[in-house]
Amino acid sequence: MDSELAFYDRLYQRFPVNQLAGYLKETISRKELISLHISKFIEVLCDIEGTNNFYTKNVIKVLIDNIGLFNETVEPQDNTLQIIANNDIYLSDWLYEKYIELLDIQQPTPTTKDVIQYRINNQIKIKIEESPYLISAAGTTGFRTWEAAVYLTKYLIDLGFPPETVMENTLELGSGTGMVSIGLVKKYKDQITTLYITDGDSQLLEGQLSRNVMLNGIDSSDSVKLQKLRWNEDHIPDNLDLIVAADVTYDSSVIPSLCHCILDCFKSSNKCSTVCYLAATRRNQETIAVFEQHCSDLGLTVKLAACTDSDVNSCKIVEDILFKPLIAPINIYKITYSANI
Repeated sequence: MDSELAFYDRLYQRFPVNQLAGYLKETISRKELISLHISKFIEVLCDIEGTNNFYTKNVIKVLIDNIGLFNETVEPQDNTLQIIANNDIYLSDWLYEKYIELLDIQQPTPTTKDVIQYRINNQIKIKIEESPYLISAAGTTGFRTWEAAVYLTKYLIDLGFPPETVMENTLELGSGTGMVSIGLVKKYKDQITTLYITDGDSQLLEGQLSRNVMLNGIDSSDSVKLQKLRWNEDHIPDNLDLIVAADVTYDSSVIPSLCHCILDCFKSSNKCSTVCYLAATRRNQETIAVFEQHCSDLGLTVKLAACTDSDVNSCKIVEDILFKPLIAPINIYKITYSANI
């Protein structure tokens, strides 16, 4: 990936401000990052300011404190970042003026929303409205994007997802922020007739999830349906071809309902080609074992399709999207139902 683009991606991911100076010094010393185009740099910071002006203020403060890292002259200098000028704008002047403009901005509350951008590959970027530090008192986990959702999205788009997979009617269980469904639409729009983006939380569906769909230029229409689906309570759409889910195995108490819901998805389809891909973070090996056993007890065939700790390359790819180490290994399971074959 282009080094300047990687720097901007870190800012869109809200790279920790206290690590920013060290990151710049390291990449400059290794000659990984050698120049910044001032017009693009200003464009990115102004874009981020629109959703998180406090973060923008703190980034600018770090850059001002380390202004010696930037070379605004035409003569190359060692261990500095060459600023490629445009229209006689000087980076140092712009930073000082913008910082004064933002000086009175206060730290947001924990419930303040932000828009984080994830670059899945050079063609696909996904914007997600999140409350990164909040898990609602109501128990929903949909206010932030979990690592398993990023891994499953990357897998479905780039990392070995069988291209012959039928996905005409696709359903995501426990969609949360909608990352996986949005990625599927961006990659496979022409192959999906109907996509059901489901969750058991009405507030999440009508609020954050709906906004995330719109943020990514996707119309909630006949082909993309936001639908409440409480496992084993609400009706499951018929004739499903593909079922996806990420980080829905977080608690062993939900495993029986989850597995029965997956089984019901297969039964409502009655197609031999129907398949489910589920990403599970291995925080607790006992919970994973309960999930695998419960699937087996219901006649579901579970195979490991991918895993971050056995595939070093895929682990690095996911960490490169998130710009931080994974909190735990992640499994992606391929699940089928023999009664449909």
